[in-house]
Amino acid sequence: MKTSSELTINSKEAESILFNYFAINAKCKPLPGEVDHNFKAVTEDTEAYILKISANFIKSFREKWKAYYNPKNS
Repeated sequence: MKTSSELTINSKEAESILFNYFAINAKCKPLPGEVDHNFKAVTEDTEAYILKISANFIKSFREKWKAYYNPKNS
C-alpha cells in the first residue's frame, strides 16, 4: 500500500512536470481535488493554466525523476 507522501506531489514537482511535458514555465499553487492533484499554474506573462495530475502518474514520474537526477542510484 502506498503511503500518503508517496501519493502526493508538491508545487516544485508540478512545475517540473508542466515544463518537461508541456514546455510551460510557470509557478504552481495547489488546488483542492478529490483524487487527482490539481494546480493553478501562472506564467510570468500572467497566462494561467490548470494542471491535473492523476495519482497513477506520480509513481512513474518519480521513477523518471530519480533516474534523471541520480543516475548512479537507479
